Amino acid sequence: MNNEYNSWGYDALNIEKVRKKYGVFGENVSIAILDTGVSSLEMIEIAGGVNILDTTKNPEDENGHGTFLAGIIKSIAPKADLYVVKTLKKDLTGTYEDIATGIEWARKKKVDIILMSFGGEKDTPVLKEAVQKSKFRRDYSNIIYWKYSIIK
Repeated sequence: MNNEYNSWGYDALNIEKVRKKYGVFGENVSIAILDTGVSSLEMIEIAGGVNILDTTKNPEDENGHGTFLAGIIKSIAPKADLYVVKTLKKDLTGTYEDIATGIEWARKKKVDIILMSFGGEKDTPVLKEAVQKSKFRRDYSNIIYWKYSIIK
């Protein structure tokens, strides 16, 4: 595939092979990315979003990490509805409360997948409750992925 969102990961994951075999392009799938936002300078189509850190502002990415993730997702699933939930600051830090609020926002939007590419140092009741509420919805199944960042 040759587009602006193509990356080494596209080839490493054998996306073309999966598409040819299963005909999967992200149709009827909604994905919320909880991260640093998405840059308005990139031509990444989003279905909606929110800035949990400052609800008076757009979920503009000041770091690039969220935009990078959105590009990967759109290269893999170009027809998916993408929602941007800004929960991390420019320095990739955030709070458990903001993450829980972001999960709740995505849950209320009834997204199919919640993508979170960060991690934390402790287990907190507020985050645990948000994940449990999201995880056990009967009409949708969520995938939650933690990688890195410092959540305080």
